[in-house]
Amino acid sequence: MKQSWMWNQKRNKGVVVTVVAVAAVTIIASKYKKIGQGKETWQFCEPMETRTGWRMMNATDQQRNRDRSDSIENYKLRTTNSPNHNNHKCKNILKQMKIRHKGVQSQNTPFNSNNLTRILKQTQTQTQIAQVDSTVHLTNFYYHTINNTHHHYHQKKHQLQLEQSLPEIHEDSRKEN
Repeated sequence: MKQSWMWNQKRNKGVVVTVVAVAAVTIIASKYKKIGQGKETWQFCEPMETRTGWRMMNATDQQRNRDRSDSIENYKLRTTNSPNHNNHKCKNILKQMKIRHKGVQSQNTPFNSNNLTRILKQTQTQTQIAQVDSTVHLTNFYYHTINNTHHHYHQKKHQLQLEQSLPEIHEDSRKEN
């Protein structure tokens, strides 16, 4: 009994030690930065002033790339927001706004190639529906015309039969009443 208790205590100490070691490694790893491509050398993240040699060049290159990407984003924002009429993007945007105001595009969706194909499909579908609708109307009109002319002969025949079956009323009897 005493041996199992001691064995459990040793196992618990081992677990605690491994947990502490893993925590220490993760904390240290978060303070250090991996430098190089595929190399396993770890360097502490030191300020720019204390870097020397190739580490300083690497850091300045990274800073330069960061600045360049920021300037490109700012340029893109400027080109889309400013009404510069010499700018190609602004010309496209102004053209889209004119198209929207003319009523060619009924929805408030941006005018690009995907939306253009969707709009063309919608108008094609609407045109096909209109053609089918007009075809149905013409078919109905033709059907009613044929039926009316077809029934016209029978109606005359029935009207003659009705007139023959009714009792004759003389003009003299109408005058008397």
